[in-house]
Amino acid sequence: MGKHRATRRGWLLAVGAATSLGLLAIQSAVAQEHQAADAPAVADERIPPSEVTLENRDAFQEQVHHDLPVGTPKKDVETYLTDLDIAHHFFDGHYGGLGNSFHAVLEDLGMYHGFKPRLSVWIYLDDKDLVREVRFHTKYF
Repeated sequence: MGKHRATRRGWLLAVGAATSLGLLAIQSAVAQEHQAADAPAVADERIPPSEVTLENRDAFQEQVHHDLPVGTPKKDVETYLTDLDIAHHFFDGHYGGLGNSFHAVLEDLGMYHGFKPRLSVWIYLDDKDLVREVRFHTKYF
């Protein structure tokens, strides 16, 4: 009789473990679907520079961070800014702390309490001409 209980207990534990693993797999798949649905659709909902406003500038900034991650080569940054028709200038090493960086400006973000905001984008490169940091600053004129 003791042998019968041990076999049945082992079978029940095996069924329980298999059921648990199946539930974990289903939960993992559902979680991945939710993450995909919650993730910003950068490729689907691109914001053209000419359509950046105060309301969507955070999303645009995320888009730029996505498009120009750390390690992006200088030539790709130049191409990116030129292709998107974003006014920009490159500061070489003669500009001290601003040296080896791109400064891009988006001028027309609408109006804010009588002021015209503009978005400055600073793209700093390292000594190998790769993106090391991208910073944004909104100024009001």
